[in-house]
Amino acid sequence: MKYQAIEPIITIINTEKFDQELAANRTNLYFTMLAIKIFLLGFLLVAVPLRASYCSEQAQKQEVSTVSGRIAVVNWVGSSLTIRIIFLGSIADEMVFNISRDTQITKGGYSLVLGELQVQDYVTIEYFDQSFQGLLATRITVNT
Repeated sequence: MKYQAIEPIITIINTEKFDQELAANRTNLYFTMLAIKIFLLGFLLVAVPLRASYCSEQAQKQEVSTVSGRIAVVNWVGSSLTIRIIFLGSIADEMVFNISRDTQITKGGYSLVLGELQVQDYVTIEYFDQSFQGLLATRITVNT
């Protein structure tokens, strides 16, 4: 069996043309990414205010309920508050409320933040049901 020597085929690339094509592709990619960023920014600038106004309209349309009880858990990280409702001297139920930046928290006429609420404080909460998103507290009053 005879072995043939295979001569390597050498392709010479015109480096100047290659560099020009590479630069054009980079420029096209840059402008494509810039267009995507501008589109997303425009979308966010329009969508976020629309969502906020939609939520406030929904809150106005929904019936606001009121409940009173003692605070069982204050979740600063998750922005939620759990209260225990007491019926006829025994614990009847616990309810978890989502707290938004628009939730008004007061004690004796003074405004508070969520971190100032303490377990065992007796509170009255005005809220509405957001269906799958849970209960949203609109106003929390600490009863003294």
